[in-house]
Formats: sequence, C-alpha cells, structure tokens
Amino acid sequence: MLRPEAHPLKIFKAKRPVFDLFTYIYPGESVLKDRVAGKNSFTDHQTETMNPSAMIFPWILQGLLLSGNFTALVSKWMGRQQEEFQIEKKISLPLKTVSNFDLIPLKINRSVSLDFVLDTGFEPILLSEQQPSDSVELNFVTSRLLKGLGTDEDLRVFYSIENSLHFSKQILPSQDIFLVSHHDFNLSSRVGTRINGVIGWDVFSRFVVEYKRDKGKLLLHNPLTFQYKPRKRDEIIPLKIYDTKPYVECTVKLHDGTERPVFLMLDTGLTDALWLFSNHPAHMHFESEGNAVFLGRGLNGEVFGRQGLIQSIALGKYIIREPLVSVLDSFSSPTPRVFAEGYRDGSIGNEIMSRFNAIIDFRGQQLILRPGKRIRDSFSQNMTGLEVTQPIRNLPYYVVDRVEPSSPGEEAGIIAGDEIAYLNGNPASTFTLESIQALFRSGSGVRLKIQVRRNKKLITAVIILRQTAKPLKLL
Repeated sequence: MLRPEAHPLKIFKAKRPVFDLFTYIYPGESVLKDRVAGKNSFTDHQTETMNPSAMIFPWILQGLLLSGNFTALVSKWMGRQQEEFQIEKKISLPLKTVSNFDLIPLKINRSVSLDFVLDTGFEPILLSEQQPSDSVELNFVTSRLLKGLGTDEDLRVFYSIENSLHFSKQILPSQDIFLVSHHDFNLSSRVGTRINGVIGWDVFSRFVVEYKRDKGKLLLHNPLTFQYKPRKRDEIIPLKIYDTKPYVECTVKLHDGTERPVFLMLDTGLTDALWLFSNHPAHMHFESEGNAVFLGRGLNGEVFGRQGLIQSIALGKYIIREPLVSVLDSFSSPTPRVFAEGYRDGSIGNEIMSRFNAIIDFRGQQLILRPGKRIRDSFSQNMTGLEVTQPIRNLPYYVVDRVEPSSPGEEAGIIAGDEIAYLNGNPASTFTLESIQALFRSGSGVRLKIQVRRNKKLITAVIILRQTAKPLKLL
C-alpha cells in the first residue's frame, strides 16, 4: 500500500466537511501514480472494454455503471491489494429497499450515519451527495477533471485514500473513496429518500452477503467461518467472476416459444428487471416497435432503448414470468467481449433480485436463491411517460423532469418543468415520490387527473395510462 507521505505529488488532508471539498480543495490536475501493479480478482482477465455511452448513471432509477473514462480512472487510482484486517463472524445491518435500490447505513471515519446503495455491478466506493447534516472528513484528497455527460462540461472527480468504513461493529481500514459532485449523480432527488453514494465489490467481495429482505436485514458473514445451511426451496447457481463483476447463466423464453441461454451480469444497482444488448451478431435481435425510450444519462451522454416483454427468464429452477425487458440500442450497448461462456448478453437487475432472499458468496462463486414475499409480484412500467423528481430532500415538492415523446403524458399536454400540485384531487404534498411512481404504474386504462403549476397558473389534465411494452419478437 502506497502511503501518502511517500507520494511525490502535493496532497491534502481535508479538515472541512465533505460538502466543502468541492469548493475549497483544488490541488490541480495531479493524478496519483499507479498504486499497485497487480489486481485482486478471482480471475486473471483484463478489464472489460466498454462503450462509454453505455456506461450510465441514470436519471430515473435505471442502475449505476461506470463510464469508460471513469473506469480507466478507477483502474489507475485504485490499488487492488486489500490489507488484512479482522472480520467479524457476522454483521447484521438494517436493509431498506426504495424504488429497487437496496440501502444500508455506514459511517466514513467519524461521520454521521450515511445511506449507501449496494451495487454488485460497481467496483469502488462512490460518495455522490452530501448535505451539511451529512458532514464527512476525508483523508488525503486529490482531483482530476474528466470530460463527461456528452457535453462540453467537465466533471471533477475527487479521490481520497486511507479512510475507514464503519459497519456496526466492523471497521474496514485503508479504504479508497471517490467523490463526484454533479446534479446527475443526485440519486436522492430521483427516489425521494437520502442516498449518499454507492458501495460495491471493493467492500462486499470480502464477505458472504446474505439478503434477508423479508426481515429488513443484511448479513455480512466472514467467508472463513460461514457455514451454509441448505433449505428445501434453495437454488444454487454458479457465479462467474470476471474483473470484479459477477455473472450468471440464465435462460430466456419468448412468447413464440423460442428459448435462448443468456450470460448476464448480476447488477443489484440496476433497478430494472433485465437489460439485453443488441450490438453483436451473437446477441438476440428484435423487431423494432414504438419509439426508443430514455433509460438514463451517463458520463458520455443519454442512453436509449426499447422496452418489451418476454414470457419468462429461468434462474435455475425458478421461473420469473412476464418480466419487463429493456433492449439497449446498438450505440448504447457496451462493446462485446468474449468470455468462456460466450458474449455478455446484458444485465439482470434488482427488480428481479429483490424477489429473493439471496446469498451472494463471491469467494465460493455461488448465488443461492431463496424465494421472498415478492416472488409472484407482477411487473409493471411507468405508463405516463413522465419522469418526476424531488429537487429538495424531505420537502414534498415534485417537478416533471422529462416527458417521453408520444407518451400519454405528452398527449395530455404535460411538459418538462411543470410542478405537480394535485393528483386525483389530492395535494401533491400528501404523496411520497415512491407513491407517485406507483400511481404511474397502476394499470393500463386508468385515468389520472393531474394538476400542475406552470408560469404561476394551475393547469388541469387527464392522463390515460397506457402499457407500451409489447412481447418481443425476433427478427
């Protein structure tokens, strides 16, 4: 581990809360040298080459992935060696799921408790949002400008080393943390609850991670002492690890009876059910119906695709029926890469994984599925075409951020920037953002009366909810 005092570049120790870092700490365009020559992975494969436009940080709950240039920055800045430390036999943490994001509390150094998203498709620790009440002190900070977000705007990324993470009784020393301050990384406004950042492989690969969703708990087991106790309904699925990313083999079935094996990244930071790629002959290619929909925004622009339905996806013996699928367009799909199992076909997200009380054993390379209370819940989509945000945390004030072309919302005359005042005659202040999103999914043909404020005027409209996703058909 390279120690800060041995580094030739000028580095700083932050003495202000982290929300001040973006104003007061600017060490220039210095970049930390490669800290470690090797990497800590269970395989010896090279880093996956990704199309930057496919690596998105979504506006509306569509999962968080790294862009190509951010991935390169992580690889350059982040040491792969993990220092030895004492791991508790078992750590129990409260688990909260909001809009398909799994949230757990943790502390950084001497901070207050912060809420982080668990993301198996993400590698480092990312701190993306801070308020004065979320004061954090970080050690040894440097920064770098990145081109990003598909515009001329630069994105400043801060990097801090030698921090400690606190999970209940467990302390993880010498942790690297990335900080990003940009409005498109403000997840709280997209889900209506506090989200301070994302935590992934670098922490959870050290544990056997057990989701007790039905009890609202997350258990982190020491892999050296963990003893699996089989249950009758358990299904064990092999987990393949490539460059810190977990993959599973599944089978999808279309409504015409066609079945295809697919190799998918297990991505609990993806709030959709399933993403499929379409930019290689080995991928499935579907007939195009309807307009491409906005799936998210990344460091290199917007990401689009089409939503449809498949008859089922099989995870071992468990058959998930009629899941909603997003087929990314060819520009948004990552550059294909060959694995021993074939090409990566897409990602399986938390809309599916949240239906299980799963155990993810990274070192044992297995995924254990136990059905939860939501196992038979149906899938639904936003049937208004409106994307709504909550700009100010804890304030029930909601704004239309985006309106999909040719959607029921656009047909009703709603435009971006409208402030929601009433829904079905009830003040918007009586809703949470999650309950509004649920209302938008309440069923095809449902009439939704919405009143919005625009230019100090109250405008009334009626939106007829409409299911736009149709069964996918192969070309």
